[in-house]
Amino acid sequence: MSAVVYRDVTASGVRVRVAGSGSGPTLLLLHGLFLDNTTWNGMRQILSATHRVVTPDLPGFGQSEKPHPRRFSYAIESFAEPFPDLYAGLELGRAALVGHCFGGAVAITLAARHPEHARIVELRFF
Repeated sequence: MSAVVYRDVTASGVRVRVAGSGSGPTLLLLHGLFLDNTTWNGMRQILSATHRVVTPDLPGFGQSEKPHPRRFSYAIESFAEPFPDLYAGLELGRAALVGHCFGGAVAITLAARHPEHARIVELRFF
């Protein structure tokens, strides 16, 4: 298992805490509502053997900044806004997006607004 590295990235004016591990093709895993990046700890152990696994705390959750609603609307569309800056700050290139629950809606919004960042992959566990 590779070590998990935590860092903060300012994206669209919001400080986002990001956990990363592994190397290889990038997987961006987005957590569900009222959760944080630790949701993915079990999968990280498996996936980081063959992939670079990046798990941000969405704004307002976990260790990320919790901006005032006047600065951040907390609508699904708002959660997709920081990702171009996050991609640039972490040098992600194209990444496969995986979202759980609310994170799935954010992933779909991100892929629709920024298809240049999304990549389709097949993961095999057997």
